[in-house]
Amino acid sequence: MDWGWQEKQHRIGQLMDQIMPLMTAGRAADAVPVQREALGLARELVVARPDDATFRQGLASILYGMGSTLTDAGHADEAVRLLDECQAIYEQLAVPEAYMADVCARRARAYSVAGRGVSAVLDADEAVVRYTRLDARDPDGAHALDLARVLTLAAVVQHRVGDQDLAVAAADEAIFAYTRGPAVPRTGPVDFHYLMMALEVVAEAHTIAGRAALATDADDSLISLLENRGTGQVAGALARLGLRQGDPVLTGRAREIDAAGAAEAVARVTAARLPTFADALTAAGIGALFQDLVANAQRSPTQSGRVNSDPRLALMNASALAPHAVRMLDGEAVDPGPGLRLALETHYLFVFASKGGEANLRYNFSAFGPDWARVVSGAASAFHRRGDTALAQDLTGWLAGITLRLEPFLDGDLRELYDACHAVIGTVGLPR
Repeated sequence: MDWGWQEKQHRIGQLMDQIMPLMTAGRAADAVPVQREALGLARELVVARPDDATFRQGLASILYGMGSTLTDAGHADEAVRLLDECQAIYEQLAVPEAYMADVCARRARAYSVAGRGVSAVLDADEAVVRYTRLDARDPDGAHALDLARVLTLAAVVQHRVGDQDLAVAAADEAIFAYTRGPAVPRTGPVDFHYLMMALEVVAEAHTIAGRAALATDADDSLISLLENRGTGQVAGALARLGLRQGDPVLTGRAREIDAAGAAEAVARVTAARLPTFADALTAAGIGALFQDLVANAQRSPTQSGRVNSDPRLALMNASALAPHAVRMLDGEAVDPGPGLRLALETHYLFVFASKGGEANLRYNFSAFGPDWARVVSGAASAFHRRGDTALAQDLTGWLAGITLRLEPFLDGDLRELYDACHAVIGTVGLPR
């Protein structure tokens, strides 16, 4: 049917009305084709009237919505691509900062589901930094619950693939906002959902660390707040209590409520994980040298909080950490875990320095870029050997960008490093 722009707009409205009930019912897969039709019509409107900001923002809005739907439907890689496109449109339109923060938050979740934990951590950090900035500007605290929401997301991402200490710090701050902060009177069902997520992170992270009393406090709060309703989260809390206390009665109750949920909760807290940054520093014998990086993140529970979002400080610490990360990643190492944690933390610091426009990474990349390349190349190879292909490929995606910036300086040792990095990229592959 050859519709005019008004008919297309009307049809998009009809389609969007169909999507929400499907998502509420947990039928993301059924919502995807509906959104695809809406997306196609929105693209046609932009092609017909490319200078119309309303049509471009409408397209971005659909792309943003599809980022969530596709992630829930098991197409996280496509979700990332559409959210990249959404962000590009928003940048052209100079939308409010909250829009950009929400794109980062949604893409962080997509990255996490896709197994691309490095990019997930960085996007979650960006979302928190943006909402922290917005919250600081608003004396009425209009963004306090938004900040709590993205802090919860950052905690979930850190808990899955990052530093458990950072996960707990971010979750604790979110819990405070939801339960004792000034925005409590404005909380609603969505906020309650995020509060449960934050408590679950705290319970699991403390269980992993062997802090039984703190873990029990979080699990007791979950069960109390959910009023013993038969949910997977209650089953998970009971399963963790049973595991820590060696109590078969609690374990049995958990299985009766939700056997799969109970099993998943136990699997999450018993799975092998990388050490925390603090433990990795200790293992490398350099804890005292970098204790400020650990302490800073407890006061400002974000990845970039380690250096107070200071690009110069980020580069200084990245350069100092890099040789230790490479040393600990040595193929002869008995346990590569500490080396992998140091490598990831070093990479994050280099990224913060680069995104912050640190002058040495702009004008003296031949001096600082090689260390970055060695760290990321070593980490990608190590994760590949461990069988974590998605995370290894996430790193090779970053490595490809780093080596591209090295190309103007290729001679002697740098050519050898460049070729070695591309050999790693060839072996591991790039993200889809």
